[in-house]
Amino acid sequence: MVTHQTTPVENMPVNAILSAGAETPRCEPPLLAFWVGTTDHPELSIALDWLKAHVTILTFKTPEDVYEARLSHDRMPTLCLLACEHAGMWLEKDVALIVSSWPLTPVVSVLGSLADGKRRSGPMLGGVDDLFWYDVAGRVGEWLEQLNHNQPGVYGIATTSRREERLLSSLSLGRYKLFHGLPRVSSIAVVARRSIDLDGLIDLVKATGREAVSFLGDHPPLDESFDIILWDLEDIRATDLAWLELLSANMPHALIVLLESFPRGHSSERTRRAGAAAVLSRPVALDVLNGVLDSLETNLHRNRLHNP
Repeated sequence: MVTHQTTPVENMPVNAILSAGAETPRCEPPLLAFWVGTTDHPELSIALDWLKAHVTILTFKTPEDVYEARLSHDRMPTLCLLACEHAGMWLEKDVALIVSSWPLTPVVSVLGSLADGKRRSGPMLGGVDDLFWYDVAGRVGEWLEQLNHNQPGVYGIATTSRREERLLSSLSLGRYKLFHGLPRVSSIAVVARRSIDLDGLIDLVKATGREAVSFLGDHPPLDESFDIILWDLEDIRATDLAWLELLSANMPHALIVLLESFPRGHSSERTRRAGAAAVLSRPVALDVLNGVLDSLETNLHRNRLHNP
């Protein structure tokens, strides 16, 4: 069964967790992506909603449906995403069926929280990138922008590439923007409880071509104003939510990105209601962070044009 789904960006929630403001520059014509598996999982559906706002989505129930679709679709998908509710849900034969139909299409497994253990044991399927639901907007958004700049991006390099090679690919777009003088429109603060985490985040921000002010402590300050706040929480406590609400009330223009060790759909929803623009996992990948920051800066720039 195949369904065609798109959602206009203007109908998306302004403060949706995954979107971090939700508009990444589109490639023309809009790219086509396949989504295989469940569409109503509470976490995976957040990722799917973001994708619908940025690319044309065809949804399939099974890899067999994808295989059958090769006869009726002459347009090659740019990306195929497997909705993975738990570890072991998809097998090598499922991937082989998809790849035999669309051999040039990268295959990505979008993981829910029940697959958290995978981060300790490595990729579950050979040649398939594992991507958690909360990282979809950052990584895929970054990749779409790389395509807009005629760069292959993280999904345009060989599936056998090592982590170091993917890191270099992530750095390429930042270098491109710096070389071409593309403006950075935001002031950024980085907050963490431990100096080792703070230093690591500052280095990541610098690797994207940005500068940031660092604060070591439990909470961001209320007496200084920033456009974007990266707040490393490790684990979200009740006092953190209270401070987040206070911070949002004092700086309603600020876009606050939280980093926690194991994001969950229900906890991320609570932080969104308290004022967070995005929730990411720690440690965060460079391309994911850069994609989220690009999205936030795009919204800042648009808002300033409309409200000078």
